[in-house]
Formats: sequence, structure tokens, C-alpha cells
Amino acid sequence: MSIRVIDAHSHLDEITDIHGAIAKAKSSNIIAIVAVGTCKESNIKIARFSEVYRGYVYHTVGIHPWNIESLDLEEEFEFLKSYSRNCVGIGEVGLDYRIKTDRDLQKKVFSEVLSIAESRKLPVIIHARAAWSDAYRMVREVGIEKAIFHWFSGSDSVLKKIVRDGYLISATPAASYSLTHIKAIKLTPIESIIVESDSPVSYRGIVSDPSWAVKSLEAVAKIKGIRVEDLADRILENTCRIYGVKVYNR
Repeated sequence: MSIRVIDAHSHLDEITDIHGAIAKAKSSNIIAIVAVGTCKESNIKIARFSEVYRGYVYHTVGIHPWNIESLDLEEEFEFLKSYSRNCVGIGEVGLDYRIKTDRDLQKKVFSEVLSIAESRKLPVIIHARAAWSDAYRMVREVGIEKAIFHWFSGSDSVLKKIVRDGYLISATPAASYSLTHIKAIKLTPIESIIVESDSPVSYRGIVSDPSWAVKSLEAVAKIKGIRVEDLADRILENTCRIYGVKVYNR
């Protein structure tokens, strides 16, 4: 099988054997990885990876909602303003209504980060667990032009608006078994989908790595009822477009 896949969302800073993971990815038809940041420390680490693996690893900078209570937020915001000039997106950011962190605080942080992204005209990688409607509304209110709703599993009505507005959703390996995720993929046109590993997240007890983005692609192909080979280049084009990267000759 000759395909080319970009892992559109990986937490490389959380992977123990980064060199081994990169080598495995390269031998598994992964032609590039987008490493997402979750706080200043994480952002700095993956920025270094993008230097070491220049042209293969691309990075984003973000403030994950799980982290905000433990961070100096003003310092984080200033970092994003300074370092977002050298990345391909802002993320992972967003809202999570399944954690105890105050929702007003989450919205305040998300709003500030969205404003930074809008000023830089960068795509936003959005975590919105149990908060899809609010996250979508805030993205629209700020005027974000490019957004990826990571691991989408929200309502049909929100999904319809996401697609209508030209935003994307990302498919993870959970698209092989999660009914809500499968339904979302089924309802979303191929032109609005990209694939990711979200590594090193565990799927059914097995720790993932960037090569698992191929599993995501295979899951989407099965849901859509088309060959993986026929799907791969269309998903690749979507990913290159949203992140502004050029890897077509690899």
C-alpha cells in the first residue's frame, strides 16, 4: 500500500522514545507530524523537535484547558504572542466541561488565545470535550478563519455549522470503535476531515504513537466505504491546506 499521511495532532513531548517514534512513523507512511503544545514548557520542547526534525515535524503552541489552574496565565499569553510567529497553528486549546476547572476561567483563557490566533491568522486546534456548542460559538464570535475541531464527537447540529463555515474535524483511531466519533465521520464530507494519532493517548488500553494516524485513515476509509489509497491524497491535501505546509513531493 503506497500512501502518504500527515499525523495532524501528536503530543510528541509526552512520548518517551521520541527518536524511536519518529523512525517508526517514517517507516509507516507518515510523511510529517504536527506536534501540538499544551503549555509554555510543552511548547518550547516541541519547538525544539521541529528544529531537530526540520521539514518533518511542524509545531503549534497552545494552552490546554487541563493545565490552566497550574499556570501563570499572563506569562503563557505573552509566550504565545511572541512564539506564535514561528509555528503552523495555535493549539491545543479549548474547553472541557468534564473537568472541575471553572468554566468561566476556561472561557476567559480560550477567548484570549483565540484573539491571539486571529491576530496571527493561524489555524486553531480545538479541544472541546462536552463543550462543542460553546467552543464553536466562541470561534465564530472571534472571527477565526481556520479551525480544527479535534476528535469531534458532538451533536449533528454543531457539526453541520462547522462544515458550513469551512472548519475541519479530525479523526483519531477511536473512529474504529467509538459510535459518536464514527457518526461524526460518516456525516462529514471528506473535504472537511483530517487524521491524527493524538499520541501517546491509549486506545483500548494500547499506547499509541504517530504511526497510528494510518489507523485513523483506515477507519475513515472504512466508514466512507472507499479504498485507503483513494482517500489518502484527499486527506493529505486537507491537512496541507489547513496548516499551510507543502509536502506533496515526498
